Amino acid sequence: MGLLGAVVLLLSSLAGAKSLPVVKLSQLPVQAQTTYRLIQQGGPFSYKKDGTVFQNREKLLPIKPRAYYHEYTVSTPGMNTRGARRIICGPVMDCFYTEDHYRSFRRIVK
Repeated sequence: MGLLGAVVLLLSSLAGAKSLPVVKLSQLPVQAQTTYRLIQQGGPFSYKKDGTVFQNREKLLPIKPRAYYHEYTVSTPGMNTRGARRIICGPVMDCFYTEDHYRSFRRIVK
């Protein structure tokens, strides 16, 4: 990829980040707040898939290198499966919340 391609990729990534809605951590369900704190602490996590690479196949999050994002399950009361809620984070707690299994995201801010 040439310099122009790199600039276009960077600009599209920044544009995608700015266009996502924002949610305050305190406004998220208590289970999401707990998951966020566990991510900060490095676990322990309840599900085997927690911490695995999130591919961003939907391209709804800012475009980053492969393995940048990791996914974590937000438990849903009354569900005996992982459910649809997730927090997706980059390496510097650049995190996003989805309650509809990757159909939409909100950037988490403190």
